Amino acid sequence: MVILQVKNLIKEYGVQTVLNGVTELIEEKDKIGLVGPNGAGKSTLLKIIAGISSPDGGEISWLKSCKIGYLEQQGNFSTEAELFSEVLSVFKDLLNLRAKIRQVEKEMSLETVFSDPKKLAKKMEEYDSLSEQYKQANGYSCESKVRGVLKGLGFSEEQFNQKISTMSGGQQRRVLLAKLLLTESDLLLLDEPTNHLDLEAIEWLEGFLRDFTGAVIVISHDRYFLNNIATKIWDLEEGKITSYQGNYDQFVVKKKQRLTALLREYDKQQERVAKLNDYIRKNQAGVNARQARGRKKMLERMKPIHLPSFKRKKMGLKFTTQGGTGNMVRELIDVGMRYNDKVIFSNLNLLIRSGERIGLVGPNGAGKTTLCKIVSGDLTPTFGRVVFGQRVKVGYYSQTLEHLPLQKTILDFIREAKPLSEEEARNHLGKFLFSNDDVFKTIGSLSGGEQSRVALAHLVLGEANFLILDEPTNHLDIQAQEVLENALKDFSGTVLTVSHNRYFLDQVTEKIIELKDGKLTSYLGNYTYYKQKKNEEEQLLKEQQAEKKKKTIQEKNKSRGKKQEQFSLKQIEEEIMELEQQLAELAEILGNSDTYLDSEKVRQASKDYEATNERLAELYNLWEQLM
Repeated sequence: MVILQVKNLIKEYGVQTVLNGVTELIEEKDKIGLVGPNGAGKSTLLKIIAGISSPDGGEISWLKSCKIGYLEQQGNFSTEAELFSEVLSVFKDLLNLRAKIRQVEKEMSLETVFSDPKKLAKKMEEYDSLSEQYKQANGYSCESKVRGVLKGLGFSEEQFNQKISTMSGGQQRRVLLAKLLLTESDLLLLDEPTNHLDLEAIEWLEGFLRDFTGAVIVISHDRYFLNNIATKIWDLEEGKITSYQGNYDQFVVKKKQRLTALLREYDKQQERVAKLNDYIRKNQAGVNARQARGRKKMLERMKPIHLPSFKRKKMGLKFTTQGGTGNMVRELIDVGMRYNDKVIFSNLNLLIRSGERIGLVGPNGAGKTTLCKIVSGDLTPTFGRVVFGQRVKVGYYSQTLEHLPLQKTILDFIREAKPLSEEEARNHLGKFLFSNDDVFKTIGSLSGGEQSRVALAHLVLGEANFLILDEPTNHLDIQAQEVLENALKDFSGTVLTVSHNRYFLDQVTEKIIELKDGKLTSYLGNYTYYKQKKNEEEQLLKEQQAEKKKKTIQEKNKSRGKKQEQFSLKQIEEEIMELEQQLAELAEILGNSDTYLDSEKVRQASKDYEATNERLAELYNLWEQLM
């Protein structure tokens, strides 16, 4: 069933047309990946669908019952509320219903109510109605749902009472995502939802979205993520959307096939046009003038085939070195790090050899960036020592890009890295898509993607033979990521990279090192190999735990059997008589209408009745075995 339709959408910013006649349908269970180059209008399209921005032309229609949830790319917020209570507020209607039920319980215990049978009956009827509404809306599961989503997105129990105002921007954005996932939306619009998530949280989010019963449109530069959740790809380019069934890898194949076929049809049409024009030119004034006019009308009726632009520029990224290193690049011996009274990790041992391509993974807060800075020599460990290899020149790419001087121009910054004339510096920056007056922009005025390209342009000039890259694909669109991947494949030196981009890790790494719970574990393969091994380890652990539980139950049963033999028939009969008396007394309490004036008394009596019944059943079973 179609839940939303956009038709001939147009959006312009000054002289630039971002959306030019976009027409698409969204069905109730679609999982759509929205891709395209930076600046193509992807975020603009989501804002229009969400109703935050208005189109300059076209229309949007949707089912009246369609509820839309939207997560913007840079969204964060600050409030003095604590994490758990803020996310729980998503269920405010249920929480209000819960409070109303508690209020009715109090009113039922008032003397003016329980002394009046009519008033009491009316209140009990209201209580039953409210309780049934609460039960049907799964009100009892609110807290467990919040707890599950928060843990899935990487929050610990210790953070549940933390004030949101004290959190980082990335954490605040995760709070917004948690609230959005808990709302009952029919369509989720997610703009780069994996930003600020570690690998475990990204994989949890994939599972959540796969199981989500509504529709999703997601903008993401994470190709692995798109492969795992998308059933359809919208390719937004030059203001138009082309839709492809399947995930991201299937889209890449189908787009290539489509463009190949389109180019072939275009060439045929151009050949046909050339022949018609040649005929018209030769015969427009001769005996065949009538036929020439017919050919001219044929040309006018012909619908020209439009080719997408093949002229989109790519970065000219290439890493070069001034020479190789010795076999040992870095060695960490019993290294540990402590900030104030908190030990981040300790007794870490790591040997990095020349030519290795290592991916460093682990949960947020595990100390990956700290470890990279220790390896680079920018940070001295609290414990242990670092052995530096021969002829090693480090090139370091920081996740936060804090080394970029925001007040300087791009041109000045690049010329500081290496003595270059202005012409040489301009030519170098041109490879990174900065041309003309772009080079005079201050770095602080640039977007995240532009700043990343400046950092890469600076890094290349260092001619390092050991690259340490901390989240290098952040802010890069998919095409730029592919350029970086190819450059690293051609690089002759050593690479250590931290990344949450699993597709990137699959392309450039040959070893994965996991930093978790203060320990390092190595896996000789790329990310897919690492994940396969982790799954095998988890499965083995589950089997071992199941076997251990089975043995424990068997031992308990064996022990219980021995106790049963020692337990006299007389003692069992005496306890049965005593419990039957208690059961009769509890039944009398529950059968008395006055009991229901005190809701706590009702709950306790019901609980005792159930427990007594269960114990009686056990004793009767034991009595039959001994008879």
